[in-house]
Parts: sequence; structure tokens; C-alpha cells
Amino acid sequence: MLHFKLKFEYQTKIQRGKSVKKKIIIILAAVIIPIVMLLIVSAIPKSLISDNVKKTGQTEKTNYLYIIDGCFGTKQDNYADYISVNIAYNIDSSDLVKSVLKSGYYDTGKQSQYYNLRDLTTQDKKSNTDYIRYWHEYEIFLRPLLIITDLDGARFIYGALTIAITALLIAMIIRRKNLPLAVCYLLGLISIDFWMITRTIEYTSVFLISAACSI
Repeated sequence: MLHFKLKFEYQTKIQRGKSVKKKIIIILAAVIIPIVMLLIVSAIPKSLISDNVKKTGQTEKTNYLYIIDGCFGTKQDNYADYISVNIAYNIDSSDLVKSVLKSGYYDTGKQSQYYNLRDLTTQDKKSNTDYIRYWHEYEIFLRPLLIITDLDGARFIYGALTIAITALLIAMIIRRKNLPLAVCYLLGLISIDFWMITRTIEYTSVFLISAACSI
């Protein structure tokens, strides 16, 4: 009996050790992989995104635009998205790490972010403000998209991809015969105007990552 007890305790310790190692690997991967991806997309030459950034700066929009008047859930956050494009344009591939960490952008502090982006691209302005907060991850998706389209096109592609992955997740939940969960999930998305992710970059990543990781 003692032999079996000791053997069980030994196996339990091994399983716990494997579990701890697995968690450490997951945590490290969650930190390292996004940083590596950010450095890779930041190495894209500015010349490849320049035309579409300039095209974005030619379309005037207010900082906040309501797609449906009076409906708060349909607010298009141009303020954040224009700063993200501004940052994307200012990343210097010749000094990659420092440039990515600083995430500099041009800002006068006296006008909307649209005008800051327009002046950046038409008057050859330089970044004068560092953004060391949380918008860096947008660039992983935004910079490659700016090679082929402007901000509006990037919003649509990014949002459509997120909707497709979310639809796949719902289909998988239904296939596993958990219809109540699928209905609750769908109603939750509808209640927060989920369709707006095709009109903004800022709010999309959380839906894309959570849906993809749930599959």
C-alpha cells in the first residue's frame, strides 16, 4: 500500500511540474510572439505604405463620427485610428527597436488627428510625441494592410476577418450541441453593436484574438 501511495505522489509531482512548465511557456510565448511579430511588420519599408497613408490623410473626418445619429454604440473612433496610422507611418526601420518602443507620432495638440496626419504626409513633418501605452499591437495588423489599402479598406478587411472567425466559433459551438451558449454569445455580440468592428481598428483586436483563441 505504501508503495502505491509513494508512486501516486511521485506521478502527481511530475504532472504538476509539467503543468507549471506549460504555463510558463504559454506566458513567455504570449509576451515574446507579439513582440517578434511587431518587429517583423515594423521592418516593412515606409515607402510601401506611404501612398495609402497619404490617401488616408486626404479624407477628412471628425475625431468621432456616429454612423447612426444619437446611437452611442455606433461611434466610429477616428481619433484612435488616425493616431495608429500616424504611428505606422513614423516607424523607422533603420532604428527598429527604439522606434517601435517609442511609437512616435506627429501631434500639434491643437487640431484633430486627421489634420495631424494630413500635415504629416503633406508637409513632411516629424514625430514629436511618444505613445508608450497600448496601441502598439494594432500595427501588427495595420501596417501590412496599409500596403494594399487605406484606413477604410483596412478597417473593412480586419473587421470582415474577425466576423468570419467569430462565425466559425459560433458554428463550432452549435456543432458541439451547445445551442443555448451559441445563442447567448450571439445575443451578446448584437447587444454591443458588434458589426461596428468593420468601421474601426481600435475595438476589433479584442474580438479577433478572443474568438481565434476560443476555436
